[in-house]
Amino acid sequence: MNEYLTLVATCSGMILIMTAGVTLVIARYRRAGIEMSAREFFTRMLRSSSYTNLGPAALQKRLELAAGDMSLVDLRSPDAYAAGHISGATHSQFDDFLKALVVDRRFDQQRHQEIVLICDTGHMSRVAAEIMVEDEGFVHVSSLRGGMKGWQRWAAAQQRRAARCCGIKSLSQCPC
Repeated sequence: MNEYLTLVATCSGMILIMTAGVTLVIARYRRAGIEMSAREFFTRMLRSSSYTNLGPAALQKRLELAAGDMSLVDLRSPDAYAAGHISGATHSQFDDFLKALVVDRRFDQQRHQEIVLICDTGHMSRVAAEIMVEDEGFVHVSSLRGGMKGWQRWAAAQQRRAARCCGIKSLSQCPC
């Protein structure tokens, strides 16, 4: 019974935090001059048919092959970006990015370029990817599945694998 109550309390807390976060995002979105209801936000967050949802390993392979032909856009807060980001990523906070995309039209030149969007958990980047493809006509848009948290878990697992198989600390030195 005690485990059940703990689970209920944890789920309730997560729902409360998620609701507050969505409310803040929608408020920032509206301040940028873009109207979106909570229902539309969640619909866009859950839909992923029009863009690619890349896992960390797939993104790493694309980064190795792209040689500068791909843009990485980190949609997190300035503090989160400063604390660590994927090499080569540019920073544009979610609400600022959407304003630049929809209102200021600053990304129109990149309509046919490969763009990968990154956020903390993958939810915000999915919403932005959906808007880019469905509303703005972008062609090659991806969202990093799991966001930076997923990327960091994957990178840590890769480091552990390299240490186990080769006894080295750097994955780049692992011949496997």
